[in-house]
Amino acid sequence: MIKADLHVHSKYSRKPSEWFLRKIGAAESYTEPETLYSKLKDKGMDLVTITDHNTIKGCLKLKEKSDLDTFISVESTAHFPEDDCKIHILIYDITESEFEEIQRLRYNIYELREFIYEKGIAHSVAHPIYSVNDKLTLDHIEKLILMFDNFETVNGCRGEIYNKTITDILLSITRKRFDDLLNKHNLKLTKYNWEKGFTGGSDDHAGLLMGKAYTCSDFANNRETFIQALKDRKTLGLGTSADFYTLAFNIYKISYDYSQKSNLIQMTGGLMGDIISSIATRKKDSFLKKLKLRKLKNKSEINKIVIDMLDNLKRMPEDEMERKINYTYEKASELIDEYLKLLLKKFKKDSKISFDYLYKSIMGSLPGLFVSVPFFSSLKQAYKDHKIALELRRKFINGNDNVYKRVAWFSDTINDLNGVSVTLKNIGFKAIEFDMPLAIFGSLHSDDVKDLPKNFVNCKSIFDFTLPYYKKIKLHIPSFMDIMSKLYKFSPDEIIVSTPGPVGVMGLIIGKLMGVKTTGVYHTDFSSEIYEIKKDDSLSAIVDKYVNYFYNQFDEIKVPSKGYIDILNNRGLYNPRISIFKRGIDTNKYFPIYRLSEINSINLMFAGRVSKDKNIDFLLKVFYEIRHRFRELKIKLFIVGDGPYLEKLTKEHRDKDIIFTGRVKESEMPKYYSLGDIFLFPSTTDTFGMAVLEAQACGLPAVVSDVGGPKEIIIDGVTGIVAKSGDLDEWVIKISELIEKRVSGEDIINNMKFEAVKNVKHRFEWKTVLEDLFLWR
Repeated sequence: MIKADLHVHSKYSRKPSEWFLRKIGAAESYTEPETLYSKLKDKGMDLVTITDHNTIKGCLKLKEKSDLDTFISVESTAHFPEDDCKIHILIYDITESEFEEIQRLRYNIYELREFIYEKGIAHSVAHPIYSVNDKLTLDHIEKLILMFDNFETVNGCRGEIYNKTITDILLSITRKRFDDLLNKHNLKLTKYNWEKGFTGGSDDHAGLLMGKAYTCSDFANNRETFIQALKDRKTLGLGTSADFYTLAFNIYKISYDYSQKSNLIQMTGGLMGDIISSIATRKKDSFLKKLKLRKLKNKSEINKIVIDMLDNLKRMPEDEMERKINYTYEKASELIDEYLKLLLKKFKKDSKISFDYLYKSIMGSLPGLFVSVPFFSSLKQAYKDHKIALELRRKFINGNDNVYKRVAWFSDTINDLNGVSVTLKNIGFKAIEFDMPLAIFGSLHSDDVKDLPKNFVNCKSIFDFTLPYYKKIKLHIPSFMDIMSKLYKFSPDEIIVSTPGPVGVMGLIIGKLMGVKTTGVYHTDFSSEIYEIKKDDSLSAIVDKYVNYFYNQFDEIKVPSKGYIDILNNRGLYNPRISIFKRGIDTNKYFPIYRLSEINSINLMFAGRVSKDKNIDFLLKVFYEIRHRFRELKIKLFIVGDGPYLEKLTKEHRDKDIIFTGRVKESEMPKYYSLGDIFLFPSTTDTFGMAVLEAQACGLPAVVSDVGGPKEIIIDGVTGIVAKSGDLDEWVIKISELIEKRVSGEDIINNMKFEAVKNVKHRFEWKTVLEDLFLWR
């Protein structure tokens, strides 16, 4: 078996594609051809070549060293002339004159391709699912499949999903499918092969990955027969793929190499230079340097983390790349967390932070930021073409089969008493039941992680605080890099965000960084809630402005009801991709528990968060009026739930006919709903109204406001009543009509109970709801 790393770079590859390296002015590689040759031989490669971008200078240097086991190759940047989409073609065993012609023809990929076939030159399409200049489409990839014989199926700098996708696609190609593509694209090809050959290469730029991915052939025993095996499509790509940690390590190494040939160390400061050097090499410090670092260590917690990191990295062997990079990631995460904590603690003590303090904080955090940036940059690079890989798998491999997306769902609330938490927990449990790939990302203290679905991913909390008007709701600031690593391991196809708090914001930022689709679910009308609580237009406007800005960043917005599409458009949320977020309910948990009703007794009921924005003051006025009207009946009001307004209400309404239950376990709720005769929900700030859906599932007719989402849950006059918001007379009259009919023997309430249960089962079945979220459309 002959082995060769058929994709590797030397110092003659000049322009880096990686953002961080471009920003600091580094080249793509600093590896000397002689070093490259020695390392590849040490890694067991029988043949050595260099595939620099559009130059063969490195190969010519190799040929001077050894002519028997080397050959001239190039990674040529070819262009589709119709739209200037760039493709990298690896071209092997060429002469200098052939290289000159390749350089001339590469601006038209069709002409370059004909030259390669006319001359019988060995070749391979490099990283076929990598969009060099962000113009790559499915049509381009289909044309490449028609035009070229070999494809790089193992690229050492690409993730496993990309390598596996191109491998699976090429294996799925049949003669018929190939002919169909020929007809579709109408390419006039003189020669072609529908069966493809596979190659592998490390795509190494930093001297770290050489030989970790390579091409081999059982049909070769020397250079000439190996090149012929390439032409005959009798090679395989083998070796390892990369993750974003590995890519970050490459960035550090190239930065270090650059620093040795430039003034980068002086430009960025000694400490940053030490960081790069410690990650990339095992260079020991002088006595004076150690003394200086020891003094720096005592100045701040951030410095302490940096100095400890430097010390431990220098103890690790240079070849233990995985250990080094994992440790660096862990310390980079600590540095970012520590900086955020210091800033947040300061802000908590004094909301007016001076510019001077902010400047000093930012300057003090630079080492941590500098250590972290390569990871952010490499994550973006590693996930760059995820969308096109998914499209390819759907078209070539999955076909018309129902395939579920991998959904990462972010929320700041999961264990609180509100509709968002209840909905998310239900989605989590049901996704497990239906085998749908979901991970719910949140941030809680370990003691609070209980009664949650197994697909909940708890991210490290570095700071927490309570909301000004919701003292019982605690928000957590999660560790950004902890979320990043856990999200990368899950490998999402879409990110859904339920809340505009710290967890939601980080989900949105990382989603944008990774380039995956982001969807924001508008669960809560925060500006309306704030207005109902504080009656402050200016405060409500500030909240509205922030919420609008947040949701306008998403690729798609989902709202719980049709009415809120118009409401959000009027407030400035103009996202053209607004759709309905369907809700479901488990009718095995929420179902009627029938009881024998007393004819002279009526139980009115409210359930939900006990907060002023739920219009509970209005609810109590309605109750008092109803009780006054029907003095001969036993009228009771159950207020089921907990919230910031509960304590005040219990003090002000000491009435034997008003029962405040406090917080009730979810499993107990059907019993409470079934105690009621009529459910009252006067809130005007609910975008959906989960409590209304639960009540209906338990057979409880509901009277709801004509503003907000609850009116779309019920069927007016059939499963409940819609009454005008804030109109006490209308609410009292409509509720009175129901009670009067009940007393007179025309039991409309029981009819509504039956229709409510039927409506819920018909419209809110969980499987349908989840398929709307998880199935590719």
